[in-house]
Amino acid sequence: MHSRFTALALLCGGLLSTVALAAPAHADPAEPVAASIPAKCVDGTRIRSSPPDGTVVGLCYAPHSVTAHCRPSTATGYWVRITDATTEVSGWVSGNLVKAVGWENLPYC
Repeated sequence: MHSRFTALALLCGGLLSTVALAAPAHADPAEPVAASIPAKCVDGTRIRSSPPDGTVVGLCYAPHSVTAHCRPSTATGYWVRITDATTEVSGWVSGNLVKAVGWENLPYC
């Protein structure tokens, strides 16, 4: 009887360690789920053709209807691609001059 319990304990322990080894040590962040999210610009934000010194193609203002297409990343120097639906201008703005709720749902720029 003792050997049955030992065998069962070894089997269960082996299965648990297999499951523990198969699981990642930490959870990976969720995959982005949105193509864009609503955002707001600081008044007078320059919309550029490319970061950081691209041609200014428009200006964004707080009351404008703006959509962010990606979240800020150090790879782009913290720039964000947006579309200003009010003026129908798309381009790049400094991530410090645009605010949005839900950045984590967007891919990095």
